[in-house]
Amino acid sequence: DVSGMAGFEKQFYDRTYMISNTVGGMSVANFYSISTSVGTPITTNRKFKAMSDALYATASVGYDDFLFLDGSIRKDWSSTADSQDNGVLTLGASGSFVFSNFIPKNNIFTFGKLRAGFAQAPQFPNVYQTSEIYNTGLAYGTFPTSSTQSIPNNPNLKGGIREEKEYGIDLKFFNNRLSFDVSYFDRTDKELPSSLSLDASTGITGALGNTGIQTYKGFEVAFGGTPIRTNNFEWTISANFATLEREVVAIAPGITRNIIQSGNSNMGNVQLVEQVGEEWGAIYGSRIARDANGKAKLTSTGTY
Repeated sequence: DVSGMAGFEKQFYDRTYMISNTVGGMSVANFYSISTSVGTPITTNRKFKAMSDALYATASVGYDDFLFLDGSIRKDWSSTADSQDNGVLTLGASGSFVFSNFIPKNNIFTFGKLRAGFAQAPQFPNVYQTSEIYNTGLAYGTFPTSSTQSIPNNPNLKGGIREEKEYGIDLKFFNNRLSFDVSYFDRTDKELPSSLSLDASTGITGALGNTGIQTYKGFEVAFGGTPIRTNNFEWTISANFATLEREVVAIAPGITRNIIQSGNSNMGNVQLVEQVGEEWGAIYGSRIARDANGKAKLTSTGTY
């Protein structure tokens, strides 16, 4: 059997919203209104617009109910990427082999299939990451104020590719009353649009770019069973288990450590960090320094 399909997609994204907040409390108790704000209210108005196009084609081939092959090709374009380089071509392929067709029928082994797949998917920048926009702030008297972004835009930002390979086996026993599925996956994120943190002394807190490589590897195991099956009742149970090893292969030229997010707590500064050669998502923090007797040490400014 042979089948195929081709088509196109066109998507529009248009969102507008407004948020207003009082400042300094309300001048009239228990009357919840922006007009009763003690200070000048803060009003945030946002408008987002984006558009994407895509062309794609798929094909499937099956032979004698035991061998199956599928393939796809797709080209996506997004208005959120560099206007001179906003297209991403991705491919996909998968195959399966039903080997149970070559095993004599019996009361124990019911079905067996080997499968493998390869897929790519585009990842485009968020809206307006390539365009200069301004944030509105508190009015200075009767004059409105605006400020630049702490992470400036990058007009050369483009789409990246997420690539994944998967291999697996599906087994069923006792007339489909017991099933066992095992999969191994290997995914790579390469040059996806991302943000790098910078010291605020530079005048900005981060920079956008198409840098970095991360890998995801792991196993997925699923068990299923039907302990009770009658003409009027069936009870099915299932369980699954998965592992994930996410490693940072590269961040950017000359950069081996990037702070994804940071914050303060009563225990000090806490940071979510990615570092080359280590697993993604390590959490680093600080604690109060203590002497040999366990007593907290004070700095010259009188703080811990």
